[in-house]
Amino acid sequence: MHSLLSLRLEGEITAVSQLATSPPNTPTGTPAPTPLSDPPTPLPRMSITVDGGSAELVPYFPGSGIRGRLRRMAEEVVRYGLAGEDGPSPFGVDDAYYLRNGGVKGSEKEDKADILGAQARRDRNPLIGLFGAGAPWDKGRLNVGHARPTAPIRVDVVRGVRRDDFSGGGDALVALAPEGRTQWLEMSQRKALAARERQRQRDLEKAARREKEPAEKKRLEEEAAALKSEIEKREAEAGVDVSVLMPLSGYEAIPAGTRLRHDFTLLRVNEHEVGLFLLALDRLALAPIIGAHGNHGCGIISGTWRVRLRSGDLGRYEEIGELALKPFEGLDIPERLRGMAESFGEPLRDGKFDFFAPKAA
Repeated sequence: MHSLLSLRLEGEITAVSQLATSPPNTPTGTPAPTPLSDPPTPLPRMSITVDGGSAELVPYFPGSGIRGRLRRMAEEVVRYGLAGEDGPSPFGVDDAYYLRNGGVKGSEKEDKADILGAQARRDRNPLIGLFGAGAPWDKGRLNVGHARPTAPIRVDVVRGVRRDDFSGGGDALVALAPEGRTQWLEMSQRKALAARERQRQRDLEKAARREKEPAEKKRLEEEAAALKSEIEKREAEAGVDVSVLMPLSGYEAIPAGTRLRHDFTLLRVNEHEVGLFLLALDRLALAPIIGAHGNHGCGIISGTWRVRLRSGDLGRYEEIGELALKPFEGLDIPERLRGMAESFGEPLRDGKFDFFAPKAA
C-alpha cells in the first residue's frame, strides 16, 4: 500500500437528542424591551436548493463545532496513551493549547514558508498533521463538513425560568436553618421591592421616549436616571443585584430525530494519522455529545458514513464499506481500516512521536 492515503466519508449524522450551538458572530436579533420577549439564541443558517431551484434558508450544525470536539477527543487519546488514565498529564499550558487549539498566536508575523519545519512537525505529531496549528502555522489534512438538512425543517425553541427554589415554602425551606429562613424572607422582600422599582424605571424611560414636549421629556428622563442610580446603590449595599426569578431568553435547537447530511475528507494522510482519527472518533462515540446545552440533554448524535479509500496520488477511490458511530457503544470500522488504529498506537507506546509545543528559538 502507498505511504499516503486519502479518504472520503459521506453519510449522515442523526440528532438523537436536540442539537444546539452558538458559534461566534451568530446574529442574536434586536434586543427586546422585556426579558420575557428576548429573542432566543439562533442557530446559524445556510441556503439549500429545493424544488428544482428555489433557495431556502435552513439551520445547520457547523463543521467547526464537530471538528473542535473531535480535536479534543484526539488530545485525550494521546494524553491517556502517554500517561494512562490515572497518571498525571505530561503537558504544560503551551502544550495543551498547541494540541487542543493549535497554539496561542502572538502579534508577530507568521512565517508560512517554513515548509521543512512544517513537514518535520507533522512527522513527529500526527495530531497536528490532522488538525493543523496556528502558532507555528501548519496546515491540517482533516476537512469536516457542516451537518446540514436536505429539506427545510422547523426548529425547536427552548425557554425556561430560573426560579427561587425556596419561594414555594414547604420542603425547600427545611434546607435552611431558622436564622436562614429569616434572612431569606428579608432578602426576598428586598428583591420584590427592587423588581417593582425596576419596572417603574422602565415605565419612566418608555414614557420619556414617547413624550414630545421637551421640558416634560427632560423631567421624565431625569426622574428615571435618579431612580436608576438609587436602585443600583441600594442593590450594591443589599446584595440584590441579580433576581432569583429570571426568565431565560432560550435558544433554538434542531429537533431530535433530524437526519443531517455530513462528510469527512482526509487528504494525503499517513496510516498512523488515519489511526488517530479513528481512535478520536471512537472516543467521541463513547461520549457522543456536541454543541451547546449538554446539561439540558442536547447534543447526542449517531452517524453513518460510506467510506472510499484512495492509495497514493495516482490511484482511484474505491468503496471499502461503512463506518458507523453508535452512541455510547463505539465505532464500527470497515475491515480495510481496522489495522490503522494500531499503526498509531504502537509508535505512541514506543515514544516515536513528539506532542509537545515547539519551543521558540
